Amino acid sequence: MITGESSNISSLFFASFAVVFSREEDLRPWVPYESAKILWEQLKISNYVNDLGQQTRYTMSTHELLENLRKIGVVNVDMRANFGKIEDRKYRVNHDLMWQYGRQCASLLNQHHRVLNESKVYSWLPSLEFLGLNYIQVENQKDTTKI
Repeated sequence: MITGESSNISSLFFASFAVVFSREEDLRPWVPYESAKILWEQLKISNYVNDLGQQTRYTMSTHELLENLRKIGVVNVDMRANFGKIEDRKYRVNHDLMWQYGRQCASLLNQHHRVLNESKVYSWLPSLEFLGLNYIQVENQKDTTKI
């Protein structure tokens, strides 16, 4: 099952899967295994995986990832093609509510990604503590001048 660091990776993959493979006319289309595999390969080299803050070894295969998501019921699998051969399988998000959950997860991951990137951009600025101030001192030094 999905535990520990693989939970974050699975959430990232599911959110990406739900958003990338949706269309306006069909939110939950059937996705070939090969397309899901390409998505996973791209995620592994993206900054999003690094933003999770874990030293994951990325040893989980696309098949293992999709199978774990199937076990918890967020994706369906169609094994009718070619006697269920893994490369010929198709996957899709299980339900419209699961798709909405995936979209929400993607939104939260994007927000987290933006916050981390903004903090890297402004990391050279001195902090209040560096300047010898703390938040209590700043609050206590309210403008008392009256005109």
